Amino acid sequence: MKKSYISQNDPKDMSFRHLSSYDFTYADELEQKLIDNLSSIEALEIKTASGYLGYHDAVVWLRASWHDLATWKTALLQGTRDDFDGYFAARAEFFANYGQFLEGGFDTEIYDTIERIIAAGGAASLKDFENTVRGNFKVYNDQYKEYTEHVASLAKSAAGSFAVIGDTATGTSDLGNNPFKQRYPNVGTHANIYNTIMSRQLITPTPRWFSWLVGLAVAALSAFAFRRIKVLRERIAYGLVSMVAVFVILAAIMAFTGVYVQLFVPLMTATFTFLLVSILRFVFSEQEKSFLRKAFTMYLSSDVVNQIVADPSLLKLGGHEKHITALFTDIKSFSTLSEKVTPEQLVEILNRYLTLMSNIVLEEKGTIDKYIGDAIVSFFGAPIDLPDHAERACLAAVRMKQAEKALNDDMVSSGFTPMPVYTRIGINSGPMVVGNMGTDNKMNYTIMGNDVNLAARLEGVNKQYGTWILVSESTWKATNGKFLGRKLDRVRVVGIETPVQLDNILGVRAEASGRQVTLVERFDEAIDAYREKRFGDALLLFTKCTEIDPEDNASRIFLDRVKGLIKEGTGPDWSDIVNLTTK
Repeated sequence: MKKSYISQNDPKDMSFRHLSSYDFTYADELEQKLIDNLSSIEALEIKTASGYLGYHDAVVWLRASWHDLATWKTALLQGTRDDFDGYFAARAEFFANYGQFLEGGFDTEIYDTIERIIAAGGAASLKDFENTVRGNFKVYNDQYKEYTEHVASLAKSAAGSFAVIGDTATGTSDLGNNPFKQRYPNVGTHANIYNTIMSRQLITPTPRWFSWLVGLAVAALSAFAFRRIKVLRERIAYGLVSMVAVFVILAAIMAFTGVYVQLFVPLMTATFTFLLVSILRFVFSEQEKSFLRKAFTMYLSSDVVNQIVADPSLLKLGGHEKHITALFTDIKSFSTLSEKVTPEQLVEILNRYLTLMSNIVLEEKGTIDKYIGDAIVSFFGAPIDLPDHAERACLAAVRMKQAEKALNDDMVSSGFTPMPVYTRIGINSGPMVVGNMGTDNKMNYTIMGNDVNLAARLEGVNKQYGTWILVSESTWKATNGKFLGRKLDRVRVVGIETPVQLDNILGVRAEASGRQVTLVERFDEAIDAYREKRFGDALLLFTKCTEIDPEDNASRIFLDRVKGLIKEGTGPDWSDIVNLTTK
């Protein structure tokens, strides 16, 4: 019933084989023409001195046979006889004999007779008669052929079938609807019902609760699948496939077993599950992103957090080596400060200080690793790549010292702290292992490696030179001259054998004062003289540095060292490399 009851364009696209009533009427018309042809042939009455030609007896016999068949048919229709098989066998034999008559050469006998009469001096008009007879017999043969082919076609269409007679005209009112067609001939519905009963292809509907059970199973399977599928595009594809699969599977069950499961609940369950899980995943994803933003903003800049939220794969589990820059800070004389204030005051001072310094790190897209008491451990260049990570770390250090001055002015003047807070900073760039490290239950996104340890050591080395910002040579070279800085010693720090060139950053070159620039120039000249053992020149240059900036601790330290070397002298194995014994 899904297909049309009748299709004029494609006979295969029909629910049933359709035979029009005219097909049978036309068969009757052809049949009557054949019988009428027998009367026409008999009416020729062609005979010789010996009597009628042979065709005459054959036609008389065929007409008599047809009369007997007509009588038999009437008896069958009236119910006085019931030998239908015998009747149809006799009909078949009659039309077979009819065909043999047309092909048996009886017409040739007529033509030969007419030719002999003409040859014997008969009227020439007999030739026209002969042609007429020839033409008639050709028509008789064509009509017989058409009849036999038409009947054979009807027999083939009706073979092995049952017949339901009804009206299928589009203008009739005998049309109904079904689940598949809005206007379907009722005769087709009757045929479907009869076919179902006779073929025993009955539909077995399942209870409604079974449909709900299937729906729950579909919902559970879909929910499980949707939870495992992370990509929205894949979830949409699975949702569409699942709905199509439910329809196809249930339709196949009905087609092959006759068991009908109501489609609405399973289909709607698959659809609703897809929509519900998608909505929930969206809501939870937004909550998760919001949580990530809130949590990571405490350690990363907002720009970095947005990139991580957009692509969480940037935060890979486990560590990997990456060239980045580490920055360590520590407060000078923090123990002294903690002795002068109450624990509550200390916490307030420290929170205010750490907030200010951490914000500066985050503004430069740095990552806060951890807080160790008053110290900040941070790094630049992970998890998001920063090509200028060394510059950003150094700029953060400079901004920390500038912010520190304003913070001290405010806290000391207001009595919030009994002493100012001064920060020492160590910076180093190099290959470091960065990633989530720890256990499955407790992980920390951190950095490890020798270059990390060096940054920590440089922060402590500031004590030896009275400086505030020390960077390694690798970091200094990566800043491309953006900062104003000077060379100090080459040192071996505790735990690291390779000598490290120390560079002391004083500020951003574009922001530096003329006095700072002059100090750096003289100091670099003094360091060169010192390393070349031109201690007299070094003494004069370092003295000049103290005059330029009397509060410059590094200049005074080197000045005292040169004085000692001039007084005590140096051995043949003297080296400018300094071995530090304390952290």
